[in-house]
Amino acid sequence: MKQKNILLTLKKYRVIICCIFFFCSAGSYSQTLTKNEIYGKVIDEGNIPVSFANVMIINPKDSLIINGCVTEIDGSFQINTSYQGEILLKISFVGYNDFSQIHILEKESIINCGEILLKTNDQLLSEITVTGKIPFVSYDNNKIVVNIENSILSDAGSITDMLSRTPGLISDVGGQISVMGKGSPIIYIDNKEVVNKDELNTLQSNDISKVEIIRNPSSRYNASGQPVIIIRTKRSRKDNTMIQLYNNLTIARKVSDRGGLQITQNTGRYSGLYSYSYGVYNQKQYADYFQTIYNKDYAMDNISNAIQSYSNKNHNLFAGIDYQIRNNDYLGLKFAGSFTDDTRDEYRNQKITKSNISENIIRDLNSVKNKNDDYYTIDFNYTMNRDFNTLNLNASYAHKKYSEKTNMDEIDIISTDYARSLINSQNKYDVYYLSADYQFEVMGITSQLGGKYSKIKNNGYSENHNLNTTKLNSYDSNITNEEVSAAYLNFSKNIRGLTIETGIRYEYTDSKIKTSESLEHNRLTSSKFFPNIGLNYVISPKAELNINYNKSISRQLFSQINPNVIYLDSLSYIIGNPYLKPSYSDNFEIGLILWKKLNFTTSVETEKNPIIFVGINDDNNTDITRFTYMNLNKAKFYNTGLSYSITKGNYTLALNSNLMFPDMTINYMNREKKIRKMMSSFTFNNSYNIPNIDITVFLNFNYRGPGDYEIRRFTEQHSLIAGVRKNFLKDRLKATITMYDIFHKNSGGNYDTEYGNISEGMRINQDTRFLRISLTYTFNNMKTRVNNNSANQKELNRLY
Repeated sequence: MKQKNILLTLKKYRVIICCIFFFCSAGSYSQTLTKNEIYGKVIDEGNIPVSFANVMIINPKDSLIINGCVTEIDGSFQINTSYQGEILLKISFVGYNDFSQIHILEKESIINCGEILLKTNDQLLSEITVTGKIPFVSYDNNKIVVNIENSILSDAGSITDMLSRTPGLISDVGGQISVMGKGSPIIYIDNKEVVNKDELNTLQSNDISKVEIIRNPSSRYNASGQPVIIIRTKRSRKDNTMIQLYNNLTIARKVSDRGGLQITQNTGRYSGLYSYSYGVYNQKQYADYFQTIYNKDYAMDNISNAIQSYSNKNHNLFAGIDYQIRNNDYLGLKFAGSFTDDTRDEYRNQKITKSNISENIIRDLNSVKNKNDDYYTIDFNYTMNRDFNTLNLNASYAHKKYSEKTNMDEIDIISTDYARSLINSQNKYDVYYLSADYQFEVMGITSQLGGKYSKIKNNGYSENHNLNTTKLNSYDSNITNEEVSAAYLNFSKNIRGLTIETGIRYEYTDSKIKTSESLEHNRLTSSKFFPNIGLNYVISPKAELNINYNKSISRQLFSQINPNVIYLDSLSYIIGNPYLKPSYSDNFEIGLILWKKLNFTTSVETEKNPIIFVGINDDNNTDITRFTYMNLNKAKFYNTGLSYSITKGNYTLALNSNLMFPDMTINYMNREKKIRKMMSSFTFNNSYNIPNIDITVFLNFNYRGPGDYEIRRFTEQHSLIAGVRKNFLKDRLKATITMYDIFHKNSGGNYDTEYGNISEGMRINQDTRFLRISLTYTFNNMKTRVNNNSANQKELNRLY
């Protein structure tokens, strides 16, 4: 039987296997590259490779950058371009003199620049002038590259603030980032996947060099099919110590503030980054909730008006050390921690009407919720480079403890009945992670292979105390263990104007859930192959065509399968579904890039077992709503996107738009209901640097039209953001003033939904209009007193 299953699997993926063998064999017949190629290696005066240097090819006629990259850890670089004619090769890095060289590119040129020497520049960093007009946004195959360094986004504040204003990305009022037309992303900082979003608060936007957005990632990244955001941090090789102080003051209905200290140190083979920040976030908002439950003999309306206040105190710590073992081998160790105390006060006036009872029920609800969310992670990384082969090893451990305590009072205004309850819940998570990635080149085929193993352990409970009777109303506990093993193989080949990338990923998941109501574990396993293929064809120097396909999985989140009860009030609660299935998707996208500025994409996603969040009747009392997660049979999503960017002189413009057409069917009032209303979104980002006075002004506009997302129908929302930035004291002091949501039209979560026999919705007035004043002062280029390099370092390097 096993042999038969193996044969069926091989038969199912015979096309993929044939493609892989074809690409391998093609290498022996064709070594022709699709584009002109320029490559070489950058070293310093000590014959040490210069990592992460900026390499650009520039059109000498208009100073516009044609293409560019950063050097690898071993100092090597390679740039492919379809441009033909005279170009200026320019290499720059902080602390070194720029290198420039003229070349002529003809059809299918291959230029070997050999070893390029960068000489040390003893000038202060503030005196170094970088020339060349780097495009704010550029398009490379399936990737959108946003250059943060030297742009207005470098002073946005935290990484979360920066991403919320990055072209091609959308942020909701809760700070959740999504890729326009593709949904929630997986975020990497350099080569490390972000496990917890609190890690994004450990760095500042001026630590970032660029952001890469991959809409359809290859098998190298994951099997989820989610888009990938790679945040590239800056690197400095010159021996120095830089200290930075920053503060972001936010004025809205309530005042919030975040300040921090960051130290960057480079000494010989050692580099370190240390940071601490503390923030106090306060918010006040108003919300109206409405719900109708159509029971068998009567209907019940529940209308609530709420006033909600939030107070959040957060500490963030980060310490990272990188050590250069040899010229091409690096060892890294990092610690990141986030410790949060959160208090939420809510007053709610609730009116309940039943069609079979003449009298209304009017209640006042008061709740105070205290939450503690502590998280830390320890990461180890080893990178080895040999010529064009790279090995990367990662190991990490993360711990998260989340506890919540809620005091709730419910008063019936008419009968004066009084109910008091205390709800406690806690969840502890331990996450273990191992990964290995190896990249090499054989017969002109760039190959990547690797694997990962992760284990997540969760132990949690939830209890509800009746303070009127001092009795324990309910107690729920759960123990969850999940293990994921994965392996991938990816190939990339250039054949006469056509770049082909194909790969396959195998993942095995084993989840075990044990609750207080079950004696045995509920076990969920999945095992599947996930293929991907991408084609990039250079039609002309001004046009590129991209075609991508991948198969993906969306696993259940722990919150979606956690069976612990979270009580909202006496008439509603949230509970996970331990029997929830993962969803699988087939994704197909076509893209066209014109003039390196205009990008058009259209895609279709077919999803099996999509996961939705719904309200249904409680099994014992139909007046009580149970909010939980369920699977539908299938769904389709059609997307069409258009983006445009231009950098001209001191002006930068980026436009992004998307149309999303859902197609799914749900059950409402014993009949089928179609979810098909289109949702549109549009972002407009532009900035202008005023010459002579060195002031930058910027204006951003975000729009999302009404439409269906999952089973909810959202209302229209839009926001206008404007600001100004000014540098002082030779750029050591940077001041930015930003006004968010000027017309207060960012309604955020306003929605209506219908499912089963329940219709509900929300109208919210959130604290989205605010003024932010950001100050950053940098003590830079403080020379280190100790140099770890020995006098005979150059000779020692020859031993390796």
